[in-house]
Amino acid sequence: MKLDFGGDTLPCSDFNANALCFLISALSYNLFALMRQLLPGELAQHRAITIRWCLYGMAAKVVKTGRQLFVKLAERHRMLLEQVLIALKAFEPPPI
Repeated sequence: MKLDFGGDTLPCSDFNANALCFLISALSYNLFALMRQLLPGELAQHRAITIRWCLYGMAAKVVKTGRQLFVKLAERHRMLLEQVLIALKAFEPPPI
């Protein structure tokens, strides 16, 4: 959490503001841990910065032709994105 979610530096000198910043970092870490369980096997063990570069840093082009919208990207990125989307669709939250 320290390196991947900004827990190594404090944003200001106010204790309450720093505590809020830490709580937001902890929440984002927990959400990332949940998302990591849905990732394909080759990405499930990587750190947040690696997954950020793999998923969020994909180069793609959005093309609108007529009434259709297409996203064009490399084949290896398309396969990875399809695996992640299938895992997200299959995810069922636990009962409350």
